[in-house]
Amino acid sequence: MNECLNCHVKVGGRQTVCPICQNKLRIPENGNDHCIEAHWPVNQRRRRATFLYKLQLFLALVAIIVMLGLEFLFEIRTTAAPNWSLVLSAWVICIEILLRYFMNRRFVLVPMITICCLAAIAMLAMTAHDLGQLSVFLGVVFPAILMAVLMANTAFEFLHHGDNNMAWNLLTVLSCIGGSIAYLLHYGRGGVYGMMWSLCLILAAIVLVAVIVFRGRRVRAELERRMDF
Repeated sequence: MNECLNCHVKVGGRQTVCPICQNKLRIPENGNDHCIEAHWPVNQRRRRATFLYKLQLFLALVAIIVMLGLEFLFEIRTTAAPNWSLVLSAWVICIEILLRYFMNRRFVLVPMITICCLAAIAMLAMTAHDLGQLSVFLGVVFPAILMAVLMANTAFEFLHHGDNNMAWNLLTVLSCIGGSIAYLLHYGRGGVYGMMWSLCLILAAIVLVAVIVFRGRRVRAELERRMDF
């Protein structure tokens, strides 16, 4: 009987193609198994991409093990960054999670920008805390990243009406407004830090007005869909 190497089933008669997966069957000839070429060719590009992903994942894990060993076993530490190996390991793990998250998903620019920037904000906050520069991050870097993400998402949302672009853009606007109000109420408007958050609040308000004016119906439809009005 002929055998399918993919489904591992035996097919009687003179059939040469598996009725389940449509691959060609292995046909015994004179006591020797003769395998006919597969009906569906192997995706070599996908195989190479998988190999490269596994290779970089292996190197990343090796780097994490080496860094942790250098700090905690050989006690190689610095006064500027007391937990440098933990910080770098967290960066590597975050990058690997993002790679895995986006590998098997359709390329949509607005969600990708937002998710990557949120991950960068979390990692930069941890790095700044380890370096003793958390106040600089909260006052300058954080609002600058939010403004950059807001402008990029707004531009792409107006240029390309993709799936869920409006929802991601509204989420960014609300994050900027909420973060700005919380910081200004707690720390005040004085100094460079207050000016950065004030600019972030102004920009978020302008974008919100622009979205409502030019995309009013889509905003209403998105709110009704999300909140189940």
